[in-house]
Amino acid sequence: MSIWVCSAALMAQTESPFLATNQATLTVGHTSASFTAAYPSGNSLFLLTNKNGCWQVPLTGDASNQLIEPTDRRERYTHFAHINGELFVLHNYQELVCISDNQTEPIVFTTPYFAKTVTPTTFLLGTNKVIYIGTEKDGLFKFVPDQDGHYLSVPTRFSTAGDMLPSNLIHTLWEDTHGVLWIGTAKGLCAMQGEQIYNLAQPAKIDRSWWKKLWQPSPAPPRVDQPILAITNWGNSLILATPNALLKISNQPDALNAVYSFPLPTSSNPAPSETHQAPLLITDINNNIWVGSESLSVFNPATGEIQTYGRAANLKGSPITCLLEDVERETIWIGVAKNGLYQLAY
Repeated sequence: MSIWVCSAALMAQTESPFLATNQATLTVGHTSASFTAAYPSGNSLFLLTNKNGCWQVPLTGDASNQLIEPTDRRERYTHFAHINGELFVLHNYQELVCISDNQTEPIVFTTPYFAKTVTPTTFLLGTNKVIYIGTEKDGLFKFVPDQDGHYLSVPTRFSTAGDMLPSNLIHTLWEDTHGVLWIGTAKGLCAMQGEQIYNLAQPAKIDRSWWKKLWQPSPAPPRVDQPILAITNWGNSLILATPNALLKISNQPDALNAVYSFPLPTSSNPAPSETHQAPLLITDINNNIWVGSESLSVFNPATGEIQTYGRAANLKGSPITCLLEDVERETIWIGVAKNGLYQLAY
């Protein structure tokens, strides 16, 4: 395999599995910017940066185009969302701005004061356009649209009150194909199925009556009370990233009966980076699990094989800030803090 370092004047080929594109090539402004999210569409790649807004980068070699430019340093565009065939970006955790059609009005789901009174950590657009915002100290907020698609109601808050959540620090959110919302917190895992909440960090309550003991002697579901930093699917299971290992569980909370642990080498551990960024976790079309933290690791649960990429493989810098599979091009897009965007063919 080869690395292609792209620039307007030079294309150099060296031995490496990566196809690298640097900041200057993408012309996204200051080299101190980092790519935080990517979304492939047609012959373009849409990118979000930590400082320079949203960009559209043609993969055909044409000049890139800045779609959204922040008006001040406090503005943040952090997540992509696909709604009714249009592409939106999350602006300051208060509205979704359409970048594929300038005539489409922003979808406002809360006030500007929301992100000033809480510290958002993660976002998820779920089934029926329900919006979930996880926070650093205030738990989870759920925004439900009305029949006209407007978010006029006060959001529902879920917290440690009544043992609903294991912790008010939300690291990650994941909605599976069954519509179950999985919530990774600093003190364990929680799941929301309809209106039912399963706090999987606490021991299950078992009916101790004599007939239950006689006819249902099976043990209680195991606890998942470690910090859950990232979640992805793997077949009919979920893969959870903890500071020291990957866990595999059933993707249905009421059928959870075992937790399988895959310890990883120290260099591959998905612990938060020195910048306190939670790791990134995806499963590719070949069922390999990619973990992005201080380095990039690829794990095959079927064989137990682990491959780690770093500076020796010409993947420079850390931590990993963006991780995305591009199925059409059979590649993984990898953003590295202050060091550009890489493309790895699999």
